[in-house]
Amino acid sequence: MTRTAPLAAVLALYVAVLGRGPMGRLLGGADFDPLGPRPSAVEQLIAGGRYAEALPLARELHGVYPDEPLVFYWLATINHRLARWPDEADAWAEYVRTSAAPTEACPAWPDARARSGDEARARAAALQCEEMARR
Repeated sequence: MTRTAPLAAVLALYVAVLGRGPMGRLLGGADFDPLGPRPSAVEQLIAGGRYAEALPLARELHGVYPDEPLVFYWLATINHRLARWPDEADAWAEYVRTSAAPTEACPAWPDARARSGDEARARAAALQCEEMARR
């Protein structure tokens, strides 16, 4: 019994640090690695034009890294190629929110809003792009 508690504590720490849960992120164990196996697979599928196959992997990465701009970029690119305009526009909006280079979403973001039939939000996105370009 005296060995069980320390072993359980070590196991819990191991899972927390190497895991993808909140404790892992808190302790620095779940940083996004764009060269990791899953991100590399998404990149390869996009490069190969296999967008329908890339979409579930990109969504999975989004679930694990909900504020990673590169994942939003991939989602926007994939949804664009799949003609999923509202999803593309939403991904660009999240990219703008999370990215250090939000102007990279322009003019694709307002264009996606327009293709989805949301003219008011397309104009708002275009205005935001103009404002970001002036900064």
